[in-house]
Amino acid sequence: MAEYKGDLAGGAIAIAAMRAIAVFQLPINVICLVPLCENAISGKSIRPGDVVFTCRHKTIQIANPDHEGRLEPRLLITISTQTSGVRAALGATGTVTGDRVWRLPLWKFFCEKLVDLMNADITNKGNEPSSGACFIKEFVPACCEWIHFDITAVALKCDGREDTYYTEGLMTGRPNPYHRAAPVPSLLSS
Repeated sequence: MAEYKGDLAGGAIAIAAMRAIAVFQLPINVICLVPLCENAISGKSIRPGDVVFTCRHKTIQIANPDHEGRLEPRLLITISTQTSGVRAALGATGTVTGDRVWRLPLWKFFCEKLVDLMNADITNKGNEPSSGACFIKEFVPACCEWIHFDITAVALKCDGREDTYYTEGLMTGRPNPYHRAAPVPSLLSS
């Protein structure tokens, strides 16, 4: 698990975005929530196969602990290093072409693979490019629109082969594929 230090990349990007909003004094009202936790190995840690219960009355079977209600936001943005399937789906394509964002499908087909269980409502196991977004989608409030950025393929350490314009051995912090559940309104114009 030592190589997963880059899992903080989603939170770091969210905090950097908040700082940019403050520095540029953008006329928008934004609340940023960054859940911070330690993936500690102890007698009370979640293990693969454990079933947990959520506030939305769903059970989740934890297949891999490394894949992890009062607000009514208009837009919810999730950013995480969720699935390595994104890396397999796109490879170095975004780097080579200069395309910073690529929309991936959020089809029922991917989501149904996470709920075909005997002892839980949903599992966080799944390595397809859209499985991480399908998992998170189960917990998105119906009151808001949602975009998910899975930055696994681009946020972790750069090897310097395809990413020649990044410093080798450092985190890139570059967002990549996203999933959008509904059209995003023009929040700045309202």
